[in-house]
Amino acid sequence: MDASSSGRPVLAQILRILAAAPESTAILCGGKTCSNGALLERTQQIAGHLRSLGVGPGQCVGVAMRRSAEAVAALLACWCCGAVYLPLDLRLPRQRLLRMVVQTEPALLLTQPALQDHVGHLPVPWLAVLPAEAGLSTSSPDPAWQEEPAAGAPAYLMFTSGSSGEPKGVLLSHGNLACFFEAALQLLVLGPGWPTLGCAACSFDICLFEWLAPLLTGGALVLATDEEQQAPGALQDLIDRYRVGVVQATPSQWQLLLQDWSPAQPLQLALSIGEPLPKGLARRLCAVSEAAWNLYGPTECTIWASAQRLGPSQLHATAPSVVGLGRALPGYGICASGPDGEASELLISGPAVALGYWRHAEASESRFSGTPGTAERCYRSGDFCRQDAEGGWHFLGRQDNQIKWQGHRIELDEISNQLLRHDSIAQAACLLRPLAGDPPAQQLLAAIVCRRGALNKNAQSFNHWLAQELPAWMLPQRYLVLDRLPLTANGKLDRSALLALAAEQPRPEIAGDSLVSQLTALFCEILDLPAVATTDSFFDLGGSSMLSATLVLAMNQRFGCRLTLRQVLQTPPTVLSLARLLEESGISASLPARR
Repeated sequence: MDASSSGRPVLAQILRILAAAPESTAILCGGKTCSNGALLERTQQIAGHLRSLGVGPGQCVGVAMRRSAEAVAALLACWCCGAVYLPLDLRLPRQRLLRMVVQTEPALLLTQPALQDHVGHLPVPWLAVLPAEAGLSTSSPDPAWQEEPAAGAPAYLMFTSGSSGEPKGVLLSHGNLACFFEAALQLLVLGPGWPTLGCAACSFDICLFEWLAPLLTGGALVLATDEEQQAPGALQDLIDRYRVGVVQATPSQWQLLLQDWSPAQPLQLALSIGEPLPKGLARRLCAVSEAAWNLYGPTECTIWASAQRLGPSQLHATAPSVVGLGRALPGYGICASGPDGEASELLISGPAVALGYWRHAEASESRFSGTPGTAERCYRSGDFCRQDAEGGWHFLGRQDNQIKWQGHRIELDEISNQLLRHDSIAQAACLLRPLAGDPPAQQLLAAIVCRRGALNKNAQSFNHWLAQELPAWMLPQRYLVLDRLPLTANGKLDRSALLALAAEQPRPEIAGDSLVSQLTALFCEILDLPAVATTDSFFDLGGSSMLSATLVLAMNQRFGCRLTLRQVLQTPPTVLSLARLLEESGISASLPARR
């Protein structure tokens, strides 16, 4: 983005850049290359078809497609028609997708032929987008396609977890997006032609930075396929093979990527987003990049709202254990609702603040309001923060039950409310429990009180039932079955007492020195479980990406081996399969385990 493009809608800038350099590479995905000209023509083809079907300004269009150049073209095509882009992640439970579609009432659903069975249950007409044929022409677009959307026109809808049990759609405008990119590209000094990795889920708003930033700066989007997105080893290969310069990931993802690997050449930019960034991991990001940033921002404020470049002042020995949120992006405003220097709610203002929640006036009114002392509209983040002497902000906690977990924003009350619908459960409460270890990890814990005479008290069956409504990252990793939930004197849930009850569970006493016995004890220790079956998957037992990194470190320390995270994840991570892997690495029960 140059000075002449300041304030222009992102769509208009991208169409101009694609037309100006049709032979340049736009997208690399699945071993295929899509040029700027091919992407432009594909966008025009899809948009023309949408218009022929009557799709126009302000209408919502759902997009449920595999990660591909066609998916990027579908996004741009929606905007060419003036439509609102609604990404639908087909990994979500069918019922959750159904509720999202019922709320938004899309005019049409764009999908692919292989996915028709996955969208057939949705009450909306769909259009299957066929793969682009080879040899598409790169003719100049009709001038009518260059029409710029108004800044206030809605551009996209992103759904977040809702405490009522219903996901909420955040509606953002073309002006919001233009403000964000003008600020972000100016702040990061994103170089022309830097390849960018696309690994975020389409339903995660940071995906828009990954997809659009390279198109705005003349770089290639190295888009991970659906399969590659789930495999840290495949992402490592993409970064090295295409000499990727910009990688954005959550701390959980970074922990997996950097566990036993460094990029073949330093990254130009390493960006951390979505969760608190531990200081130890921040040091690692600095070591593998020319510039590393910690980024913060709720969906309601267009992707990011503040940024902290990592350097000695954030990483010295006496600094806090997690990196601060930094300062507001250019054009954004950040202030606190209380007196200076005191912990209070963070308020975010500026032209990047969203239009509001889709058809949810009450929620919009409660979260979007005027900035104290001014007439400027702001978003009430719900994050308690404190500002330091240098003007940087530090996250201290939430005023509600919202958490950030594995990069996802989750309302714990949504999980609790779903559990209360189960026939066997009378009371339920969820919380995020810190676990000891290196790297630090957390556990999503559900405490339940079963109804009298309830026969079903099995955690796996509860999660199987929840999975019909909630995505995988919202399923509790551990259930604590109690006679009653601990309460404070004023009748509220006593979270401290609940954490203490979870910690009281006795450690298992597992006899024997065999590899199976030692690995069983290790699983129990890391997952904080009293017992595990030797055929149960580490992840089915509640393991997460951060805990899998802890498992590899613990195995190498205890058995004196040098296993990599890729080896462990490629092997079905059960006690038995990992025991076989250890034996293949020369470790046997006759060798003393290192402690």
